[in-house]
Amino acid sequence: MSIAALARNYKMASKKGMKIREGWKKPPEGKVMVNIDASFDEDVGYGSVSAIIRDSSGGVLVATQFSTSCCGCANG
Repeated sequence: MSIAALARNYKMASKKGMKIREGWKKPPEGKVMVNIDASFDEDVGYGSVSAIIRDSSGGVLVATQFSTSCCGCANG
């Protein structure tokens, strides 16, 4: 899925009064949690995606971030 598609999906979900959960909840003992977030600025054609994996104590196992520019993809 492209960043532009993610941005459109976010805009549609926001219009439906989607409830956003506050805070972070630890995964069960022996499990990990993967959190992913993305953003896109249509005006400048720039986006970013990040992910983090945490263990049941809340410790960070791995984290990554990727930024991209998208020439014209937000318009079509």
